Amino acid sequence: AMGLGLATVLAEHIDELTGTIKIFFQPAEEGVRGAHSMVAAGWMDDVDIFLATHLHSRLGLGNICVGSDRYLASTKFDVTFTGVGAHAGGDPQSGKNAMLAACAATTNMFAIARHSSGASRINVGTLTSGEGRNVVSRSAFLQAECRGENSEINDYMFNRAKQVVSGAAEMFDVQYDIRLTGRAETAPPSPELLPFVHEEFAALHGVNQVTDSGGTTGSEDATAMMNRVKERGGLATYVSLGMDTQGGHHTESFDVSEEALRMGVEAEAQIVFDAPAFLESIGR
Repeated sequence: AMGLGLATVLAEHIDELTGTIKIFFQPAEEGVRGAHSMVAAGWMDDVDIFLATHLHSRLGLGNICVGSDRYLASTKFDVTFTGVGAHAGGDPQSGKNAMLAACAATTNMFAIARHSSGASRINVGTLTSGEGRNVVSRSAFLQAECRGENSEINDYMFNRAKQVVSGAAEMFDVQYDIRLTGRAETAPPSPELLPFVHEEFAALHGVNQVTDSGGTTGSEDATAMMNRVKERGGLATYVSLGMDTQGGHHTESFDVSEEALRMGVEAEAQIVFDAPAFLESIGR
């Protein structure tokens, strides 16, 4: 919605613009997949200034972090266990129970020792198995994710999760397959960019506080776009725009604050107009 609002504002002042403005609508953000395809397509390769933007209910309306740097690296993965079905009463010894392997993997992934170097997370969000109360389960499917304060901690969690899955499969003599479905890295903001973006957001009507670091401990594949921009010599940051809602993110009562949308459109339109002078002031 902010992207469409920004496009509308810029179209009304198109004769006043210089350079090229790209508005990205990030696909598959919730599975940390879509940004990687946008990077691979080369859309970020000529970008001088990149702002990723996300609404955040935890900050509250009027509070803005222009350099969110707490995003966790993350790996999303699916696991399929394949066993052998059998009659649970008449022939249980002939079965190989995929459900038991999945349950053992789930409980033991939650038991993975946390890393001393920083924050880590793991979660199994879904587990599906079974055909009937008297059937030894022949297949099981689970969806899981791990996270880490940096990519090294995340890799530690994922490698341990793979060992747990392998061990559970061996314990119950079933086959398994792990499929990666998404990945996000960490990406610190460009320090040269923060004072400029801070000033633009601080000038907004209704702003209470603007900070240069903090944000949320979720995960974001927009970090892939940020890293690509910086690799190519550009500047990038991630803006967390505070909002109010009846419920937090990923809840049934989540609702979008219209006022927060206005703030995002207004500030980023002004950033577009002021970016050429800013780049010139820092010798770019």
